[in-house]
Amino acid sequence: MHGLVAYFLPTVLDSTIKTCSAHLPSDAFLRTSAPQLVTRLNAGKDAAWPMAKSAFIKISGKGQGDATLERMPEDVLRPFIEAAITTEVAPSIKAKDCKDVNRIAATLEPLPPENLVALVTEILNVAARGDRKIASCPAD
Repeated sequence: MHGLVAYFLPTVLDSTIKTCSAHLPSDAFLRTSAPQLVTRLNAGKDAAWPMAKSAFIKISGKGQGDATLERMPEDVLRPFIEAAITTEVAPSIKAKDCKDVNRIAATLEPLPPENLVALVTEILNVAARGDRKIASCPAD
């Protein structure tokens, strides 16, 4: 989960900025400062890629799809996976939620990227424990 969050959080945040910008005032955090947060989070993407790739293939399902993803060249696979995540997440962000997302993002912005990724990872791990679709780490 950590690899997925570290790799995809900047992409998800960037998609959120694009979705919410039209629904927020010009001085909103997502419009003014979140792009710098995306840049800070992007600094860890390359290091997170091997874990993210492995986790994405694992949760994509078993069988022929796994083998196909594993054989894809990195320069094709990375944009493919990013597009898949963006396509999945973007529709889930609704205009009515943008103010809440803006406040949450502004509150988390002072955290160093490593801590922000760790916090989001733990929240997702806790939320995913009851979801059979997403295997998460068991509670210690």
